[in-house]
Amino acid sequence: MTGFVEITFNNGTQVVLEAPCEFSVDGENAGTLSDGALSAVVADGASGFTIDTPVVQIVDRGTEFGISVVENAVDVVVFSCLVEA
Repeated sequence: MTGFVEITFNNGTQVVLEAPCEFSVDGENAGTLSDGALSAVVADGASGFTIDTPVVQIVDRGTEFGISVVENAVDVVVFSCLVEA
């Protein structure tokens, strides 16, 4: 299966998921990526947006970033600003 899906959280944060992946929405400002890839553009005022992975938790500090999870190996790419891991 291939393709993309975009989720827009109530706070305006946009997450694009690339299939195949396993992702769950965990609340108004959080999700879990168990496998696959995503990119996120965090809305102004939504700092603290959090993505959990099997290995590390990524906390946004007002940024755009991408995450890839393959067999518990996690790659994080920050396109602008900062994230905490």
